[in-house]
Amino acid sequence: MKSFRQALLDLDGVDIPRYHKDDYLDDQILQIFDGRCIRCGRRTVVVHEIVPKSHGDEYLAADNRVPLCNQCHERAHSNTATSIPMLTERRRKVLQNKGIEV
Repeated sequence: MKSFRQALLDLDGVDIPRYHKDDYLDDQILQIFDGRCIRCGRRTVVVHEIVPKSHGDEYLAADNRVPLCNQCHERAHSNTATSIPMLTERRRKVLQNKGIEV
């Protein structure tokens, strides 16, 4: 099983679709998750920080970002007390199913 960091490095030099003009990392996150919301599976180009910016600098880390559709993104922001642990666990399961160690 490869690490999440290695999965990102494996994308280096790969021609991936660009959705975020100023944030190549978000495009990589979308590529790793097949452009699908980790909560409901809908196609999306929205990348969400699991732990919000208000909680400090960790929000910038790649392993704090996940794709969410607009509807799930709104839900995540409406109740961070439940969304943070739920999205963290969902991210772990999705990556493990892809053979990526968290």
